Amino acid sequence: MQVTVRRTGVTSFPVDYKWVIRGGTATNGKDYAPVAYGGGEIRSGGTESIFAFPILDDALNEGFETIELELTELSSGAVVGQNQTARLTITDRPTTRVEFSQATLSVAEDAGSVTVTVSRSGDQPRPFTVEVVSVPGTGQAGADYSLVTATLDFAADETSKTISVPILNDALRESDENFQLKLINPSANVTLGSKSTVEIRITDNDTGFEFTAPQLSATEGQPSIDLTVRRGVDLGSALTVDYATSDGTAKTGADYTVVAGTLVFAADELEKKITITVLDDAVAEDDKTFQITLKNPGAGSSLGRQSTANIALVDNDSRIRFGTGGLSVSENAGEVVLTVLRERGEENHVTVEFATSDGTAKAGLDYEARSGQIVFAPGVTSRAITIPTLNDGDHEGNESFAVILSKPGVGAGLVHPSSTTVTIEDNDTGFEFTFERERFDVEEGAGPLGITVRRGTDLGQTVSVDYSSSDGSARG
Repeated sequence: MQVTVRRTGVTSFPVDYKWVIRGGTATNGKDYAPVAYGGGEIRSGGTESIFAFPILDDALNEGFETIELELTELSSGAVVGQNQTARLTITDRPTTRVEFSQATLSVAEDAGSVTVTVSRSGDQPRPFTVEVVSVPGTGQAGADYSLVTATLDFAADETSKTISVPILNDALRESDENFQLKLINPSANVTLGSKSTVEIRITDNDTGFEFTAPQLSATEGQPSIDLTVRRGVDLGSALTVDYATSDGTAKTGADYTVVAGTLVFAADELEKKITITVLDDAVAEDDKTFQITLKNPGAGSSLGRQSTANIALVDNDSRIRFGTGGLSVSENAGEVVLTVLRERGEENHVTVEFATSDGTAKAGLDYEARSGQIVFAPGVTSRAITIPTLNDGDHEGNESFAVILSKPGVGAGLVHPSSTTVTIEDNDTGFEFTFERERFDVEEGAGPLGITVRRGTDLGQTVSVDYSSSDGSARG
């Protein structure tokens, strides 16, 4: 590198100068020749002197580096000007860098192979070599992928090469696994980039033996239910798996027929079916459940996530109930209408009986007793019961009675609420006397003031009530 020292002003005499290195980011002996100071001369009549500063070349990719120089001594008759220091900048020349094009890759277990790209950048003209080796992780060479030891030979101006790594497929359901490829031993003057290692993740493709649906339902009246069992995608060999049902709230022999056995999958056979017989009864009941479980997969296979299926048996018998557990009606309404509902089993012809029952309200005094049979024809989901209510003139408070369902016919059952309470709200105030208003206003001198007194609703007899006035701010 050439460095120039200039003078201005009088040039009629020679000037000797000296310089020293004051610092910088460049390293003495590594980036420039071992030197700490130097000097030179500007001849008489001359205005500048040029000296060579020795820069050393290396193969490192290190960016810009600097050297700080300072003029320290001048001969008599000369003084240091404004630019006493100078910064020398060493610009790194392009070097060859090699690295993987990606830091991570993902490949399916059944893909067969994965292709990885190695790229070069920087100074291109020269050929070079770099080695690639595989490094195990959770995946192992020989079990999950084939071992890699290779040398990539880049020709001059060749910017990339690819390497194909065989991926080995098995029939085991397992977590995703990984391994690495690593670049090592690049040629001289070639550096490894930041992506000198690539992680390759192998995503498992094996589901194992499992049910295609983990939740199924069947109506009690249907003859059977079919379940499908699927094996993993590795179809190259025959495999077996056992299965068996187990009771939940549904019981073998009462709600379904027990099944147990072994499914034999031939090579290339993906699915098998299991059929379970559903048993019907005429009892209205809650829905019930049972399970069927896969177990004991054959050698070289495994169970999947859905190795158990839950089966719900939906009751098909009619459920009969009141629309509400209680309601109110005014004493003078004349009647109360109750709704009886039928849920499920709408295709059936079913019956249920009902009857009124005294509470504080009494049959013959407060309501008329009723009983009978309600018939639900096919397709009918609701029926009405009408109970007459009786109005009396007694001030007696609210009273109530019950209506109760009983004796459901074949194919039906009672559910809550199977009884309902009817409250008769009393409309009689009895011999209650009240003023028409709480306040009456009259102008002085207007004459007599008329005040109205009201009695209750019991008007069938003559009654009387006393009254009197009392002073307020007005005096009698």
